[in-house]
Amino acid sequence: MSTSFAVTMPFEEYLAANWLMIRRNWLWRGVIRYLLVLGPILAAIIESGAWVRDGFDAARLVASLLLGLAFAAGALAVTFLWFSWSVPRSARKAYAELKLDGVATTYTFNQTELLVSNTLGTARLPWDHITTWTENTRMILLCRTRMMFFCIPKSQVDVGELEALRSALIAANVPIR
Repeated sequence: MSTSFAVTMPFEEYLAANWLMIRRNWLWRGVIRYLLVLGPILAAIIESGAWVRDGFDAARLVASLLLGLAFAAGALAVTFLWFSWSVPRSARKAYAELKLDGVATTYTFNQTELLVSNTLGTARLPWDHITTWTENTRMILLCRTRMMFFCIPKSQVDVGELEALRSALIAANVPIR
């Protein structure tokens, strides 16, 4: 038995989907990795001249690590500011290039595959071609790759159809992230 529903993708939903992908792929784990890698690298750069000149000093090393982490946190703040400017800009550009404004997209699925179609084309995908899926209160993203996804705004889909989609994803062992 197949389940089918149709959605349109206004820019606000597309932008929210892009933010969800960034949070899903980068935020928190990425922030921690960023600080744990960049902080010690910056500390080593700060400390390298003193090690050659004065030798090893544990107190100075701790101070350099804290300073390195502070610089890394500052770089992270700049990165977040950059994302705040660049993500809406690049999403707006991609949205215009995709020509999605007002285009109804139909999702049809069963236990073996997902069919996505609109006036621009059709994709028939076995569930193993969906690499992961994620959701928040606003939408479900079905990810083809780390950067390519199908976005389903929950506000446009019946709760029963969303539950059937979740069940099909789980039955097909598509990982949730």
